[in-house]
Amino acid sequence: MIAADHLVLAATALGYGTCWIANYESRPRDWVDEVKKTLQIPEHMHIIVLVAIGVPDENPPPRSRKSIQEIAFREEFGRLFAFQ
Repeated sequence: MIAADHLVLAATALGYGTCWIANYESRPRDWVDEVKKTLQIPEHMHIIVLVAIGVPDENPPPRSRKSIQEIAFREEFGRLFAFQ
């Protein structure tokens, strides 16, 4: 996943759009088989993640982000970080 994330960051830096396509464990088997057939992935290989890369046809504004206090904690859940 780290390699896929670096791929996304590098592609974005070059002006490309990307999209993670994952969670194959929950997909129907025939759907996974069709992806493998289309992309010529050998049957014995397991798909963990695919990353679509292309030239975006739109440039939406950035989405709002949660504050660091909502997603990161110190030592235990709920104990806020104190940035100095």
